[in-house]
Amino acid sequence: MRAILRLLPLLLLAACFGEGAEGIAPPPPGALEQAGLSGPHTAIAAPAGTRPAPDIVTRPYPVPAAQLFAAITAVAATEPRSFPLDRHPERLEAAYVVRSRVIGFPDVVLLRVTAAGDAASTLVLHSSSRYGHYDFGVNKARLAHWLARLDVVLPPP
Repeated sequence: MRAILRLLPLLLLAACFGEGAEGIAPPPPGALEQAGLSGPHTAIAAPAGTRPAPDIVTRPYPVPAAQLFAAITAVAATEPRSFPLDRHPERLEAAYVVRSRVIGFPDVVLLRVTAAGDAASTLVLHSSSRYGHYDFGVNKARLAHWLARLDVVLPPP
C-alpha cells in the first residue's frame, strides 16, 4: 500500500504532463447524464429549465441540429490546448480535453446537441477538471468563451 501511495504523485504528474488527450479515457455513451453536473470543479451551460440549474443558460439555436453540432465542434477544435477525445456525430455528442497553459492539467468538456424540430436545436456543454476540488472559475469562463465564439459563427436572431 505504501508503494502505491508513493507512486501516486508520479502517476498524477504523468497525466498532467501528457500531451493532447493522451492518458484520458473517453467518456462512455450518455456521459452527460452520468456526469457530476455540479460542484466546485465543474460548469454546465444548458437550456433554461435544465436540472441541476446551469451555470450559463444557452439560447435556442434556429438551425438544424447537425449544423449546430458542426459549428460547436469547429469552435472546440480551434481553441488553444483543446484536443478531441471522443466524437459521435450520429448522436451529436463529442468530448474534448483542454489542457491548462502552464502545467497541462486536463479538463474534459462534454457537448451534446439536441434537435428541437427540423430547423432548431439546443446545446449542452459540461466542463470539469479531472484533478483538484476547485477550479477558480476556469470551467465556467471556458464555456462562456466557447459560447461567445459560437455566437460569432451562428449570431443570435
